[in-house]
Amino acid sequence: MQLNHCYVRGTRVGPVSQADLHALATVLTHQPVELLLTAQGAVMPASAPGRPRQRIQDGMPAAIGLAKRNIRSLLCLSRESDEVADALAAALTEPPRAAEDALEEAGLEMNLRYSLYASPDASISVQERCLMVTDGSSPTVRIARRNLRQEAAPFFAPQAIARLVMLDVDEICFAPGAIHPVWMQLEPGAVMAPDSAQQHLRKGGWRAVRKPDFIKGFCVACGRCFVHCPENAVIHAPYDKFARETTGILGIDLDRCTACGLCAAVCPTNRAGYKAIVMTEADAESSPDLHCVG
Repeated sequence: MQLNHCYVRGTRVGPVSQADLHALATVLTHQPVELLLTAQGAVMPASAPGRPRQRIQDGMPAAIGLAKRNIRSLLCLSRESDEVADALAAALTEPPRAAEDALEEAGLEMNLRYSLYASPDASISVQERCLMVTDGSSPTVRIARRNLRQEAAPFFAPQAIARLVMLDVDEICFAPGAIHPVWMQLEPGAVMAPDSAQQHLRKGGWRAVRKPDFIKGFCVACGRCFVHCPENAVIHAPYDKFARETTGILGIDLDRCTACGLCAAVCPTNRAGYKAIVMTEADAESSPDLHCVG
């Protein structure tokens, strides 16, 4: 039997046979490791950073069809292969909401790595009711699911914690390097907690507390500070690599700046381990030592 009526936005993604669906379901239920779905088929995450991903030869048409429906990864917490195959068929043919419900009822977690902001090299699996997120190194953080809301804040944004709480596992074990930092999980302008933001955004009050310190020589001209600054306080000129000193990021307009700290949060380090922008005490003198994070 083939699902010849499988269309996504008017584009046919089949034919997908029952054998294709069962082959993919068998891979998913054989071991609880998150499978990545791409336009080329199904692949297993790399076992370690720098190693190539392992392509799965079976179930390719089904994986390609699911990827075209924006189902980019699946982690199976069920051992019932037939139920999983039926859910995959529904995910290929039903409207989005019904497709998501079918996957959830069959014990399939969809796009989990993207909700948890896992790094591209991260591997996600379930071992004895423990969700494991690793990047080749041994997990060093272990949090019981019942304690996630109290203990997971240093590692996960609120929306990621909400997703973790809903998982049918007992605890979360992960390597911090396998998860993007919290400030990268937040929307621009949301890095500071509301209470501290309110304190520093009072007119003139922040100037007695801290300020951004910028050193042009450490700038890599990525432009992140200019893009993310909510007050348009970053002074810049179109970058010219032949005139580095007078183009790119030139400084910060302290009359517009509210010291929210977002520019310093998104500023990367250069090859020597220095950041161009750091937050300092309001009365601190500018010094290269303040900018070293290596």
